[in-house]
Amino acid sequence: MGKLTTNKDHLVRQVDQLLNSKSLENLNAEELQYITRQLLVDRLKDELKVELKKSNVDVESLLDRWIGTFDSDATRETYGKGLEIFFNWLDMHNKDVYNLNSIDIDDYVNYIKKQYPMNNSVRERIAAASSFFSFLERNDIITKNHFRGCARPPKPFETKGPDDVPGDAELDIIFGSLYEELEASGKGSEGKKRQARVLIGVLSVIVHHGIRCGALPSFTVDKNGRYRAESKGKEIRGALDIEVTGRLKELGFDRAKPFKEMKVNSIQKSFERFNKRLVLEGKLKTVYSLHDLRHYAAVKFYSEGKDIIATQRYLGHSSVAVTQVYLASLGSE
Repeated sequence: MGKLTTNKDHLVRQVDQLLNSKSLENLNAEELQYITRQLLVDRLKDELKVELKKSNVDVESLLDRWIGTFDSDATRETYGKGLEIFFNWLDMHNKDVYNLNSIDIDDYVNYIKKQYPMNNSVRERIAAASSFFSFLERNDIITKNHFRGCARPPKPFETKGPDDVPGDAELDIIFGSLYEELEASGKGSEGKKRQARVLIGVLSVIVHHGIRCGALPSFTVDKNGRYRAESKGKEIRGALDIEVTGRLKELGFDRAKPFKEMKVNSIQKSFERFNKRLVLEGKLKTVYSLHDLRHYAAVKFYSEGKDIIATQRYLGHSSVAVTQVYLASLGSE
């Protein structure tokens, strides 16, 4: 390279001229060799940093720490399952969290789109991994969260029609069938009884109080019969219905924390499997979800007082506009 003067002003000008005059096409062999060595050093430095982090960082401990930052049991369960799927994918492809790039992330997103056809499920998996990677980025474990900005399925706005939500007749069939299973005998009867007991308790609370299933693990009842729970980061409160109180007591639920060990995803799937069986037996025409029972509770509550603001508060919606769409899709006034 050319010889530079030691005068500061001249030096700055000459460096500027030198940088503007150089490109790969006009570099000589010595200059190319020098730049190649520098690039190699930079790459080796990056690899060494990664290896040092691998030897000093326990990713599993960080994962436990990150999961522990969420107050909601439902969120911890959902995100924990999402990260389990992600780490299984890493193992299948001999990768780790330190050396991923945007192409790897796109490959993972395509993988879960094939495994989980529902948009909500895909969004949950991406959200779980992205949140964890943001945590790693903030703690200087990785340099960039490549999940940020990746293509995600659109978030669906759930609407229900009258045929998609159970009415009083369908609920009578569901509760009647569950109470029949409480009296089951023979092979597999104990499992049926346990499932029926839990579902009766869960359904009773949702139907009478319109509570989201995800709020139930945090559901507590004080000595005065008033309940509280965390639902999507908000506290909800109310007086527990006398009929529900009696039913939970009769079924042997803990008085103060009836659903403290409940796994939300397991209960949701258990209820849908039970509904599928009733459809196959010709007792129901539709396979309902636990969230469909919240829709039932919404219409029931609104029909009694025709008060949209009270219904908004009852459901815990952030906006009355959401409540309006919620009810309009069901053919309510």
